[in-house]
This record gives sequence, structure tokens and C-alpha cells, in this order.
Amino acid sequence: MNQPPPRLPNNLPAVCRICMIELMRKTYRRYWWFPLVREPLVLGMRLLGLVNRIPIKTYAAANPECQGCLRFLKADLTAKSRTFRFLNRFVEPAFKSVRDPRLIKEEVEEAKVKAELMMKTLISEASEDLESSKDSETSIKDPASKG
Repeated sequence: MNQPPPRLPNNLPAVCRICMIELMRKTYRRYWWFPLVREPLVLGMRLLGLVNRIPIKTYAAANPECQGCLRFLKADLTAKSRTFRFLNRFVEPAFKSVRDPRLIKEEVEEAKVKAELMMKTLISEASEDLESSKDSETSIKDPASKG
């Protein structure tokens, strides 16, 4: 039986399996025209995020460079926007057919390892935050423990 994905601090069940930020940076450097294909799609996702009142900037990030990653926005849009789900059925396969042949196998493997590490860091930090908030709640409720 499949386990549900862990809940991130912003309560979004998103799990990164590959660091797309890293891969896109490398692809942008190699192919000057690739941003011309991808950036309008990114803009469309961000606009749909605004329309659906998705607080993009509040997503938890294990690393400052993960801040604003589209993985979280995409997961939220998939859950909340019928328009996104409809458009994504057509756009995602077309985009993957342009993107995937341009990715280098070794870089994809490195991006998978990086994403796994980032998720472990994020989940452990979230657990520590939860534990410290529980400890502070306990000390507030139990005045005898202050002394």
C-alpha cells in the first residue's frame, strides 16, 4: 500500500523527487532558446496561482535556492484548479517532449540526489520546529516547569 506523502510545514503534500531548478539552470545555459519556451509556461502557472489565491511565497523551502520552486505551486494548482488540470493534460506532454531530450543522464541523477537531500532536510527541520513548538506550549501550560 502506498504511503501518503509527508505534510510539509505549509500543509502541502508535495515531495520533490528531482531538483528541477538545477536542471533548468543547466538547460538554460546550454540552449539559449529554452527560456523562450519555458518562461511563458511559468508565467501562466504563476498567474493561475494568483487567480486561485495560492500563497506562493509562503511555501517552506529546505534551502534558500528552493524558495519559489514551481514544484509546490504545481502541486497546489493540481489540487485546486480545474483550469490548470485541463491545460496541464496538453501542455505537460508537449513540454516534456521538448525538455527531456536536452537533459543529460548524469545531471538528472545528480538532481535526484539533491532533491532527496533537500526533502530530508525540510522534513527534519519541520519535525524539529513541531517539537520545539510543542515544548514551548507545554512550558506555557505548566508554570511549575519554569522554575
